Amino acid sequence: MEMNAEQKLEHIRKLGRERAKKHHELHKADINVKANAHSKLNREAINAKRRATTLAKKEAIALANPVPIKKKLRIKGITFGKLDDLIGDKIENKETKQGHLSAIKAVMRLTYPELAWAFEDADKLINAIDNGKMQTGEDYSLASKLKQYEAILKLSTVLGIPLDRPRVDDAHKIIKMKLEDEKDSKEQTEYPSFKTYLDECATLFGTDSREYLIAFMYSEFTCRDDLGLIVTDKPLKKVNYLLVQKTKMTIVLNEYKMFKDYGQIKHVCSAELTKLIKEYCVKKSIGVGDLLFGVPQLTDIVSLTNKRLGYSTGINLYRHMKVNDVLKDASYEDRLALSKQMGHSPAMQLKYLR
Repeated sequence: MEMNAEQKLEHIRKLGRERAKKHHELHKADINVKANAHSKLNREAINAKRRATTLAKKEAIALANPVPIKKKLRIKGITFGKLDDLIGDKIENKETKQGHLSAIKAVMRLTYPELAWAFEDADKLINAIDNGKMQTGEDYSLASKLKQYEAILKLSTVLGIPLDRPRVDDAHKIIKMKLEDEKDSKEQTEYPSFKTYLDECATLFGTDSREYLIAFMYSEFTCRDDLGLIVTDKPLKKVNYLLVQKTKMTIVLNEYKMFKDYGQIKHVCSAELTKLIKEYCVKKSIGVGDLLFGVPQLTDIVSLTNKRLGYSTGINLYRHMKVNDVLKDASYEDRLALSKQMGHSPAMQLKYLR
């Protein structure tokens, strides 16, 4: 029976399927290997392309939305009580270390009671120092502000605390220039005698006051800011102290600027000074192991005292008064003895003379 066109087409397709089936049966092993290899290559290529596309998208998103960089602090929780231990022997000179601690305590009071936070904003830090006031409401002297900046710069380095150093260093230099200008403007100042000064101090503060005792002590034993004394009944090493014995009191300096030149300095207190110290210790309940005036540095106290008396300098005023009281009619031996007590050269004395 003759097939029509559709039947012929179907017959041809059937023969083709049968040939294909026979071919597959004969070459099945080879065909499967080639197919698997081709499929694997395709999958790897497709996956690689997808990974590249995903990475490109992530990079584009990251560029469009940068993650803010967070500051990392090496040390956290630096309260004032921890500072002494954290510094350790990184500042070898104890007097220098105590000076920095005293200054930084004021900085932390003016800014923030945690040092890393206090240093974080340079503008706020600088504003606090330049315009800050003491707890009494009085302005800090330029000398005190200079010490505060020096403490900030030193402790930032020693403890590795982040700080906008160029900004703070510039502010430090400005205060230093102001202090130099202030000193230059006072070069022709006429200083009172120590007797006049003590009379003024007694009138304003009373002879039983801390201010009067400090002034009287400096009138008898004139040095730099070295009279933040520890009260003791036996000799000590590497600190400045007041040795209290049955028959006398002795001021002993082991830490001061010219120690390498002059060594340990001792001063036996006069009967009048001894009486003032005893009365003051009873009034303030001060005993062995206490700081006589409550702080290791006296600059702030003396500066405030002088300001209330109408003078604008700090401990330097005492040195000028002493030289002017003693030097004009002093022998060379007396001048040499005074220079050793004050911790400067005999030539330097002439710069104090008015």
